[in-house]
Amino acid sequence: MKRSILILLVLALLFPAGSAVAKKKGKKAPKPWTSEEGTIAVAHPVFYSTSGDLISVTMQELKNTCAMPASQGLDAFIVEVPAEYQKIAATATATGSSAGAGGYDLDVFFFDSGCNILAASQNTGTDEVAFMPAGTAWIGVGNYLADPNVGVQVELKP
Repeated sequence: MKRSILILLVLALLFPAGSAVAKKKGKKAPKPWTSEEGTIAVAHPVFYSTSGDLISVTMQELKNTCAMPASQGLDAFIVEVPAEYQKIAATATATGSSAGAGGYDLDVFFFDSGCNILAASQNTGTDEVAFMPAGTAWIGVGNYLADPNVGVQVELKP
């Protein structure tokens, strides 16, 4: 009898109910997130100077103040990345809408919590799908060409 109790005690210590293994299945990935829709009033055909500095008025203001720019929507649309996405890599999709014949070409810039640029995606085409690196706190979306008043939304997916 003592031996059976001892074996049960050892087993209970080795395999507790609701084991740590069951609890460590990992955190669930965050749900997809979509920003409010914004507008980019004017296209900015040159985002970088010859020295490599980011020269969009709105994104430069973000870099200088590290806060939501007062010039939001002038030549870029800025979104603050939700906390659950700031520590993970994700897919960022910037989707635009325009009624004009000139179209649009969105480009995406990723900034850390100190408003330093981490990465950029400037592919040709209308909407932009890009890899968002872990540590991103802000996303800036610019319109490289054509139509004024382009509507913009950003979607994040793990």
